[in-house]
Amino acid sequence: MKTLKMILLVLLSVFYGCNHQTKKENNKVVFGISPFQDTFLPIIGDIKGWYKEEGLDVEFKILGWTEIQEALSSKATNRIDIGINNISSVVATYNNNPELVYLYGFNTFDNGFALMIRPDGKIKPLSFFLSQGYNRLDAIKLTSQQLKGKKVVTTSNTDMEQGVAAAERKGGLSFKDDIEIINLNPDEGLAAFN
Repeated sequence: MKTLKMILLVLLSVFYGCNHQTKKENNKVVFGISPFQDTFLPIIGDIKGWYKEEGLDVEFKILGWTEIQEALSSKATNRIDIGINNISSVVATYNNNPELVYLYGFNTFDNGFALMIRPDGKIKPLSFFLSQGYNRLDAIKLTSQQLKGKKVVTTSNTDMEQGVAAAERKGGLSFKDDIEIINLNPDEGLAAFN
């Protein structure tokens, strides 16, 4: 918890320090987050009082995943000062706002990626093939090959879509020809999946 506190405070303090001299007249920081467990993490600092201890007044705005970059670049009332997003979003919007700074402090997803499947559905997870005695590479290939002819919900032009494309390659399938991509924001995709 101590490390998390340090990371959050450094992130906000760097932002506040960089902008206080030029744009900010007070210690208010509007932080954009999306409704996912990992991007809600900064709220812990508010709950624990860490920001107040450092003299920061942090307001959280909950936005859709693809709305974060837009709100960072906006001059309108929905503007945010800082937001959680991914590198794909920064790359996709850089031409519209080259002043954006992407700070990559840590990656919680350091052991590959996963695609979500229905429990007790027709698609078997990797663990099924491993339990059948297949070596890991063959098990990955067999798991991925099950996606042929299936509809896959992902957010296009993001690292999430890259995970789907990588799974297809592991199965010897064509991302373009062997699956049907349904492009939705993550929250909409989860609702469609349910």
